Amino acid sequence: MLEEAGVVAEVERLVWVSSGPLEQHPNGDQAQYLDHTFRMRAVGGEPRRDGDETLAARWFSVYEMPPLRASFRSRIICAVADEPECRLGH
Repeated sequence: MLEEAGVVAEVERLVWVSSGPLEQHPNGDQAQYLDHTFRMRAVGGEPRRDGDETLAARWFSVYEMPPLRASFRSRIICAVADEPECRLGH
């Protein structure tokens, strides 16, 4: 978070683990990614763009988030809900 958005954060806990579909890259390599979603707490810094990978950065309430892929929105809602169990799968 510090590198890409200027925010120092501390991991509170793991909230979701899922695997993505098998993907084929343009060079023919195949990969399957394992996604780990963590509940984080900001402890310093302010959101900022880095001019390379991050075009804009700011805080949003859960109810005012910009359009996101459904999987990203689900991960955020899960982290905010802070249920005691870690979800597995999609």
